[in-house]
Amino acid sequence: MMIKLDSDAEIIYDIMMDAFSEYKTDPMPSSALNETVASISRNLESGELALVGYLDQEPVAMVRFKLADNYLYFSRLSVKQAFQGTGMAKKLLHALEGFSLSKEIYEIQCKVRKSVPRNLMLYESLGYEIYDEDDITNANGDIIKTVSMRKLLKNQAKQKLG
Repeated sequence: MMIKLDSDAEIIYDIMMDAFSEYKTDPMPSSALNETVASISRNLESGELALVGYLDQEPVAMVRFKLADNYLYFSRLSVKQAFQGTGMAKKLLHALEGFSLSKEIYEIQCKVRKSVPRNLMLYESLGYEIYDEDDITNANGDIIKTVSMRKLLKNQAKQKLG
């Protein structure tokens, strides 16, 4: 998989809609399903970035993120359903870590629904730890139980320098 920074809101939207479509029938569907190409474009124009993974020039996975002073925050990690379970999410997260280290940012954060254990397991398998729990009200007005997770990259930075 080739991974690159990409600002094509339509590609990002298409990947996200495919990946999140499994939540359409959820009693509390993801607010990602309310996003539009225009809303993603506005986010990209205001500083959000995206990594997109391509397989044989087909965009199949993406992650959106923002840089803060001392951490990188990512959201909407998406892999098209036909490609889920093939390691693409892990490859995207490894690329995100590399990007973070290149900017000398040594912490990555995300929020995850507590009700989706496979996502929690994915992040934990890559060294992310839960540091907070919260109830958030999403754009649909639903109260969602979430956990905040983070990974400290100091050890990777030392290995890179060492």
